[in-house]
Amino acid sequence: MVGEVSGGSEFAIRTIELNLRSFRRLIGVIEGQARAAGDSELGVFEARLAPDMLPFGRQVTLAAYFACAAVDRLNGDEPRPPEEITLEFAGAAAILDAAIDRVSQSRARSASWRPHIVQAVAGELRTFTRDAYLAEYALPSFMFHWITGYGILRNRGYAIGKKDFLNLVAAS
Repeated sequence: MVGEVSGGSEFAIRTIELNLRSFRRLIGVIEGQARAAGDSELGVFEARLAPDMLPFGRQVTLAAYFACAAVDRLNGDEPRPPEEITLEFAGAAAILDAAIDRVSQSRARSASWRPHIVQAVAGELRTFTRDAYLAEYALPSFMFHWITGYGILRNRGYAIGKKDFLNLVAAS
């Protein structure tokens, strides 16, 4: 119905919010491990899985951007440009905290959906309905950058696992 947030939209927003919180918690875990190991912040944030992939700092920024862009579009707003790349733990935490705030606050809003034209991978322009946007673009784009960031950290040898990814670790 026009003006109502569908159950699928609520599910998507909740999924994004939970995964943002997992990513944010992971930043704190890795900061502690990196400091204990004597790793430089710059080394962590410039790390890549492969030479042609974006570094960890950019993965953080893009995960936050795609999370916020999804809720902006669901609320009938145009997304703001991505934050600047961060090369430090405090900056990553701030970017993710801001994204969590925007996503959690947006859950109370509703707006009518209008089709969106989005420049997808390789410059392809696509027009999306609400459900197609969520299923085919917004969630996969957000999850890609979150999972790639997690993979970079695992590849650097940090002691994290599925419980960290799912945020199932008991709070200390």
